[in-house]
Amino acid sequence: MDMSSPCWGETHPKQEITYYRSKGRLNGERLFHNTKDIDPQVADIVKRITITNDASAMLEKELLGWFEEENNGDQELKRAEARLVKLWQMEKTLQRLAIEEGISF
Repeated sequence: MDMSSPCWGETHPKQEITYYRSKGRLNGERLFHNTKDIDPQVADIVKRITITNDASAMLEKELLGWFEEENNGDQELKRAEARLVKLWQMEKTLQRLAIEEGISF
């Protein structure tokens, strides 16, 4: 079993126990981890995945720039909409010609 596989925690207040159980199996059984071994690692993990204020500002700036580019770069959308209108007009013309028996299938 990959020991770095995800796990979930379970708490049983009446029994006053908490433990982590692996999602993966070893020999068909899940592994149980004592919280004494895992809890000290939680703070370090949270620190590694927390976005700092500086990084948050930078990410926000990059996202706003990306959204602005997407918003201004709608030329492709306008071309697609124009093509859709043209196809819709062609469909109506073909339907009219078919009704007037100007064309046959």
